[in-house]
Amino acid sequence: MQLRVMLAATTMLAVVATAAPAAATVVENTELGSISAGSTTTDSTGTRSTNPAAVGFGSEAPAYDQWQQRNVRGNGVVGITTDYADANGGNGSIYFSTDGSGPSKADMEYYFSQPVLLTDFSGASYDWFRDSASTIGSAPAPAFRLAMTNAQGGFGYFVFEPYQQLPGTVPTDSWQTTLIDTTTSLFWATGSNFVIPPPGGVGPHCQSCLHSLSDWSAANAGAMVIGFSTGVGSGWSPGTFVGAVDNVSFSFGRSTSTFDFEVSAVPEPATWAMMITGFGLAGAGLRRRRTVAQAA
Repeated sequence: MQLRVMLAATTMLAVVATAAPAAATVVENTELGSISAGSTTTDSTGTRSTNPAAVGFGSEAPAYDQWQQRNVRGNGVVGITTDYADANGGNGSIYFSTDGSGPSKADMEYYFSQPVLLTDFSGASYDWFRDSASTIGSAPAPAFRLAMTNAQGGFGYFVFEPYQQLPGTVPTDSWQTTLIDTTTSLFWATGSNFVIPPPGGVGPHCQSCLHSLSDWSAANAGAMVIGFSTGVGSGWSPGTFVGAVDNVSFSFGRSTSTFDFEVSAVPEPATWAMMITGFGLAGAGLRRRRTVAQAA
């Protein structure tokens, strides 16, 4: 049985205590649209999107205030499926897999219609699962990212990865909960649009330049959070990854948003047949009543 395993106290980071609790918003697989490159399929086990091409980064225009599959490429797969039901009693979660090729990648992202200052961000959390069937090295697990713009409108991500705060091998075959705050959780930045806090670093993907969000904010006045992202891949090779994410939360001040990902019930073929027969009988009955009324 899959059990939620909380990270050890030395590695678990508290969301700001003043954030008000909020009921989770349920996101069902049937709410996901298609992707512009590749394909999307839905059946009784959920919805999956994949793209065999070695392209796809940012190819989906953001759909504001809703979750969306994005950056799918290199046979990466993302969706909401029943493969890894969460420990809260739900039937689904965000599913991710990569095929071991260098460009293999897949994300699930949520963009705001109204950006929010990074200085207002107060905490986040997410549950993640790494299947032991993954053949990639022992460190990778689904990342958590803040989609950002600087004061001049330049785009990038602030990226948190669980292995940065877990010694050695990340756990497998059990749900993990990572809690993120602004002072001890460490992030690196993609691209070159953001000033790296002291002592600085080199390169557009400076993974050694790990800093707290408070430090990133101090070095980048006016930086805005435009959304959140979770995903896998992009250079994760050789080897494959398979796993999941669920129960994503983020807080700004005392306001918290939480999302639970589930699979909508899809009637089996026999059930569809019964429903269609029922609709037919109901229609026939309605026609008979109309005939009797007209004869009277």
